[in-house]
Amino acid sequence: MKYLRWLPLLGCAAPMAWGAVASSGFNAALDVESFVADNDSLSLGGSQNGTLAGLNLKPQLGWKGASSWQIYFEGQLFAANNESDVEFDSDQGSSTEFANLRELWIGHQGFSDYPGDTLRLGVERQRWQDGFIFDSSLLGASWQLDTSLLKLQLGYGEQQDDLRTDDYFLPKEVEKLSLSYANARWQYGYGHAISSYYLYGEGEENPLDTQLQWAGIGLENGYYSNSVSAFSYSAFFHAVQGTQFYAPTNRLEDISGTAVDVGARWQFDVSWQPTIGLQYVAADAGAEGYRPTGFESNRAKFTGTRSSLYRLNEAIRADLRNLEVASVYLALAQYRQWDFNLVLSDFSLDDVRESYYLNGKPHMLVGDDAHLGRGLDLVFSGYLNRKGPGLFSLGYFDSVIRLRLSAFDYDTRQQANNPELENLNTQYAGMLSWIVNL
Repeated sequence: MKYLRWLPLLGCAAPMAWGAVASSGFNAALDVESFVADNDSLSLGGSQNGTLAGLNLKPQLGWKGASSWQIYFEGQLFAANNESDVEFDSDQGSSTEFANLRELWIGHQGFSDYPGDTLRLGVERQRWQDGFIFDSSLLGASWQLDTSLLKLQLGYGEQQDDLRTDDYFLPKEVEKLSLSYANARWQYGYGHAISSYYLYGEGEENPLDTQLQWAGIGLENGYYSNSVSAFSYSAFFHAVQGTQFYAPTNRLEDISGTAVDVGARWQFDVSWQPTIGLQYVAADAGAEGYRPTGFESNRAKFTGTRSSLYRLNEAIRADLRNLEVASVYLALAQYRQWDFNLVLSDFSLDDVRESYYLNGKPHMLVGDDAHLGRGLDLVFSGYLNRKGPGLFSLGYFDSVIRLRLSAFDYDTRQQANNPELENLNTQYAGMLSWIVNL
C-alpha cells in the first residue's frame, strides 16, 4: 500500500486549487501554523540542539450535496529546520518534513430512522474530549447518531503509516492493531450526562500477539469544553484487560489494570471570568497494570477556555501508566480576545519498582521514594478576529497567537538517588506559535 503515500500530496493541493472558486456545496479552509521552539527541551534529552522553527499547514475541504452525501478531506504539510517531537498529535514521531493524510472520508446520512445518523467510510480522525483514550486517524468505517439527549458511535479501523510521505513508522504497540470501538453519551438531566466507551484491539503478528479490551464509564457536565457553567465536573473510571506481548519477559502477559480521572472547576461570572479547578488522575503499575490505548494524545480543553493543554505536563509528556498526578489550575479569559491558563501538578509513581513512561519511553528510578516531582504548565492564547473576506470563504479571519511554557522539577531526593540519570535535571519546554485560519 505504499502508493497511499501520494494521497497526502494530491489531497493537500485540492483545497488550495479549488477553495477560492468553490461552489456553494464546498467549504474550504486552511490552518497555517508557524512556530519557534526550544528544541533542546522538546527533544526530551535527545540529541537535538538549538532553536526549532517551522511551518505546519492543514488544508481542509468539505462538500455536501443536495442529497445526504458528503465528503471531507483534511491534510497536513509539515516542515521544520530540524527534527523534533513538536507535533501536537498522538504518535506523530519526529521528522523535518512530511505530508500527511489526516482525514478523507465519504459519508451518508439517513441510513436509519434515527435522527442525525451518519455512516462514514475512509480515513477519519476520532477526537474524544478527555485526550486519554482516542485522538487518532483510522482507516475504516464508523456510524454515529446525535440527538438532543443521546449520542452513539460504533466503528472499526486501523492506523496506517502509509498515509505519511516520510519514513514514519507506527509505535510497536499499535502497529497492525485493528480496533473496534463504541461510545455512548446520555443526557439524563439538563447539562448532565453519563458516558461510556468500549474498545477492542487485536494484533495477530508476533510480537504483536495482542488482545486487549478497554472500557470506561463516567459522569460529566461539559468539563472538557469551554462550558459557561458555574460548576463543571467529570469523574471517569477506566479499565483494561487482556493479553499482550511484553518485551522484557519475551512472552505474553496477562493484563488487568485500572485508572481514574476526576476533575472539577468553578467559574466566576465577573470580569475576566476567573476559573479555578482541581484534577486527579491515577493508573496502576506493572506489566499487568493499566496502559494507554496507544491512540491517545493526552491533550484536552479542561480549564474552561479555548486552549488545549497536555494533561501530564508538556515538559516531560508523561503517559498515564504507573502514575498519580494531582493538579490545581487557574484560568482567566475574555472569550473572543485572550485566555490565560496555569496548571501546577504533583507527580508520584504508583510503584517505584516499576517503570514510568515519558513520551512512550520507559524510565526507571533507583530507591524507594515514589514522589517524582512537580510540574508547571502555562498557556497564553491571544485571538485576533475580524470580519471580511478570507482566502477561501466569506467569514471570520481567525488568528491565534499562542505561547506554551512548561517546566518539571524532579524531587531533590530523586536527583540524589539517581545521579547517573541525566533526564532528572529540571526539564523545560517552550513554544511560540501563530495559527491563522483562512
